[in-house]
Order: sequence, then structure tokens, then C-alpha cells
Amino acid sequence: MRTFLVFHQNGEIAERLCNCRDFDMNKIIHFDNCKTYYNYIVLYNENKDKDYNLTKFNFTNDKFRGDIGLVKLDKQGKMIDLKIDTYFSKLMKDKINSNDLYYSSDEESYSYNIT
Repeated sequence: MRTFLVFHQNGEIAERLCNCRDFDMNKIIHFDNCKTYYNYIVLYNENKDKDYNLTKFNFTNDKFRGDIGLVKLDKQGKMIDLKIDTYFSKLMKDKINSNDLYYSSDEESYSYNIT
């Protein structure tokens, strides 16, 4: 059994189990479509009557309506467990690494000419 994440439209995140080692869309219930991005697969439904999900992934600008599933793949394309704590750890690491602002406790001195 493998674990994947479901990002609900209301902002909640849940872990779901899939009884497969290789990704098989037929074994994933509640989702009809999928898109592959690098080592992730986003699961979604064509929900024209639902609002866009607030979840934003850093590997795509695509938007999806309703609930979204997220499956992680290894380098050989096999499903690997994706748990909430692992996802948040990676998310926070990426956020810290991409931060362009570095702060120092040293104060910079500026000189102003007042005339």
C-alpha cells in the first residue's frame, strides 16, 4: 500500500492509501484524470461546477477545480509514500532555500547630507 495526499477544496489535507506499488489510475478512486509533472502526478476531476482549489504547487501554474490528489514517484516511476509531514518538510525547505533576502544583525550606516 502506498500513501498519497488529497488537497480538499476547503483547505484541508488528508492522507489516502492506494493498494498499488506502480501508479495505476484504475486503482485510484474519486479521481478521473491525472497530469504528470517531473516526479509528481496530480489527480483531479473535470468539475466545471466547482470553484478552483486554493492549493498551488511549485512545479506548475495549472489550476484545478475541486479536490486534488498528489502522488509522488521515484526515479524509476514507481509510487513512493507521500505523507503530510514529509510534504511540509520539503515545502518549508524549498521556501527557505528560495528566499532571496538574508538579514543580518549588523546595522548598515547611511550618511545623509541635509542642506
